[in-house]
Amino acid sequence: MIRVVRTASRLAAAGAILALGAGVAHAGGAFLVNGDGEPLVWDTSQPIVFNIDQGPLGQLTPAAAQALAEDAFAIWGQATGASSVSFQRGVDLPCDLDAVTVGDSNGGSCGPDNLQIVGDGDDGLSPVIFDADGSLVDLLLGIGAGNDILGFASIISGTFQPPVIVEAEIVLNGRWFDGVANPESVSQDAFQAVFVHENGHWLNLDHSQVNVQFWLDGDGPNDDFLPTMFPSSGDDDSRLLTLAADDVATLIDLYPAAGVSQLFGRIQGEILAPAAGGTPFQGANVILRGVSQPFIEAYSSLSGSRYVPDVPSTVTRAEFGGPVSETLHGAFSFLVPPGTYTLEVEEIDPVFVDGSGVGPLPAPVLVPGSNEYWSENESVDPIADSPGLASEIVVTAGQALSGVDILLNEPLLPALLYAVDDQLFDPNAPGGGTAIIELDLAGMTILRRIPAPEPNSAFQEGLAYAASRGTLFFTDGGAGSKTIYELDPVDGTVLNSFPWPAAAQRIDGLAFLHGPNQPAGGVLYALDSDEDEIFGLDPDNGAPKGSNLTSSANLFGALGGAGDDLFVTTSGNRIIHLHPADLANPLVNLFNKPGLKQFDAAIISPGLDRFIVGLGYDGENLYATSIVAPGFRIWRIDPKPATDGGVPTARLDVMTSALDPTPVVPFFGGFSAADVAMRGDINGSLRVDGFDLAFLARQFMTSAAGSGTAFKAGADLDRDGDVDGDDLTILAAYFGRGLGSE
Repeated sequence: MIRVVRTASRLAAAGAILALGAGVAHAGGAFLVNGDGEPLVWDTSQPIVFNIDQGPLGQLTPAAAQALAEDAFAIWGQATGASSVSFQRGVDLPCDLDAVTVGDSNGGSCGPDNLQIVGDGDDGLSPVIFDADGSLVDLLLGIGAGNDILGFASIISGTFQPPVIVEAEIVLNGRWFDGVANPESVSQDAFQAVFVHENGHWLNLDHSQVNVQFWLDGDGPNDDFLPTMFPSSGDDDSRLLTLAADDVATLIDLYPAAGVSQLFGRIQGEILAPAAGGTPFQGANVILRGVSQPFIEAYSSLSGSRYVPDVPSTVTRAEFGGPVSETLHGAFSFLVPPGTYTLEVEEIDPVFVDGSGVGPLPAPVLVPGSNEYWSENESVDPIADSPGLASEIVVTAGQALSGVDILLNEPLLPALLYAVDDQLFDPNAPGGGTAIIELDLAGMTILRRIPAPEPNSAFQEGLAYAASRGTLFFTDGGAGSKTIYELDPVDGTVLNSFPWPAAAQRIDGLAFLHGPNQPAGGVLYALDSDEDEIFGLDPDNGAPKGSNLTSSANLFGALGGAGDDLFVTTSGNRIIHLHPADLANPLVNLFNKPGLKQFDAAIISPGLDRFIVGLGYDGENLYATSIVAPGFRIWRIDPKPATDGGVPTARLDVMTSALDPTPVVPFFGGFSAADVAMRGDINGSLRVDGFDLAFLARQFMTSAAGSGTAFKAGADLDRDGDVDGDDLTILAAYFGRGLGSE
């Protein structure tokens, strides 16, 4: 027999919390697996018996609470015919379990064995415990836990060999349904949905990340697309009371009724990292979507979810089984109804850790390259195998499709990033020690550094790359001289300067637009975050040009853009996409910045906000630089609205940096302003095309060290001081990328 250690999840930002028991926890289907990769399951040759508490639950009388429990179990039993699961109410618990009776060593009204009911795996009971006021949760999980945790479940008895569950328990916290604030009471449907969620853990289902883009987006009705086994509370948890297709499919996969294999089809394969032409990758979230209803017919499987190489400390290898086969290291599997599907891979959201974990690893991992679809032309080359190209998979009843492998792309980053690097701050160095750097995103290497033209106020600068001019614009939005400088990006020479607009209070964001809808010569846009205004300026002299944009939103200080598109951050955890040429309707779309749902919460210091401080747009991808502690992140985001009515594609990559080996200010360090240039886009058209090839041809075999040559730094794509075959190779690699490309 084994005893499984109970843990609980806390995610205070989400409000009502779903918590669970955990042992050898691996998500994407089964919660507990043995050393052979087999999930633990109940014996369903007879009904699974549960034993109910006799006390009240928040506002619910004992009778109402017991009815709620029976209804929650019945929801999982509705798949009868495809699943072998059924339930039966056994003898009730001998008393009303609460913090007083459990804490009474003499047994109180429950008798001397009451302490053994909670967490005991040898008493023949699988208790459903009603904590009337949250005090029992506080007693079991620590003072204050009752304000965070709605309920939790644990598998408390079973064996790994054979993989069988014998007993489990659920504890529900009535403090969340007592009609009293702090914590605010949830609706009865939302409360019952938590019960159903915990019933899933009771059956050994783990969390599932499906349609995460709808989580905490402020839209309650679209929580219909979230599975009941989603790892955290959302906008409207009552929507999770009904099992989603993913919940049902996982249940049937764990507990198939006789003949199910002839009614459903199976898809299985591996996720392979690009290293060495394909090595098993564990921890990627694999999503299967029906072509006709992609958000309803949506299923999740975690790569390597049944790969457990290590033996738990509480059992021996013989008791646990294994060692596990390497064929399971990056494997995934789906059992789904017949239909036509697409297959895609994404990362597990980094906030889902510990008791709210989703995945086979202790914490989510970064997936190499971009989120991508499976296609018939799987390759590490993102040009040959475009991440957005999906091939359809037809599943028929009784069919098993194997070898549906996704070979993750190597990152394709057709951009150079220019950034103000505050990690080098030294008040005694020229320009305050702050550098403007040119960064090769493909290799995360610094190609050059130039000094800022004046000391800066950390994280308040503006920076814009003007591709058609081949220059950089810089300003210090804090204690500087209220001047905008135009710089040579090669050596930092000041080519021009002009003062801020007279009405500006603080310019801390710059963007240069030279699209077809902009006035001749382009417009330099300057963000005044104090006044929530964006000024349109002549890049030659700072005179008004184009349009001024005002906003009722609280603009935050990061501005970026290219062509005819501007992007600006707000303090409300948003990035706004503006189209300055259309003043009647300047707001193109709104989407969440990669903040709470994309940052690795483990590296955020308590109380430190997540700031997007730099934005750059190359006409294809949006790049956001952020301050975290320690270090920083660069986020690559696809800003194009998706087919679901405007929700943008999730961010594509995360690039971390340890570029400065000994930063002077390592706690805050990072890029405080940023802009990007399309790699290979020599003429600033936001597309790598024949005009760039012609420009490079005119500069071919020139050198920065040569005398009297026509060398132009823009054609020196690898920044080695020569325009040669290496630069031609780079241009060829990115040829056709940019505006208008796929």
